[in-house]
Amino acid sequence: MEKPENKLEVFSPLLLKNHIRLLAVANCITAENANIKTDFIISPENYQNMMSDELQAPLIGIVLQYDEKTQRLSAGITQDVYDMYANKIMREVALVYKENYFHRYDNFIICPENAA
Repeated sequence: MEKPENKLEVFSPLLLKNHIRLLAVANCITAENANIKTDFIISPENYQNMMSDELQAPLIGIVLQYDEKTQRLSAGITQDVYDMYANKIMREVALVYKENYFHRYDNFIICPENAA
């Protein structure tokens, strides 16, 4: 079966925030550890555009740390978010998302860890 992974060409803050959330959750689920961090590379301009967007709902329960010098964004999740994804359906959503869309936003943000 062909993967539905088309690269996004238009910057969308909401979609990037959701991407960060689902990859961070999927990595924690895979590691069976809510305390691991997922690193991303994102330019200061893209980070600022993403964070200045009004809608921040996808980042609820996501702990971000950004180093502008290295352009590294570290994303962790709270225990509450981890517990929410313990539900089998939610768990599958995150894992299938990672499998199918890992590189979809590479024009704007890259997750060098666990490259699929």
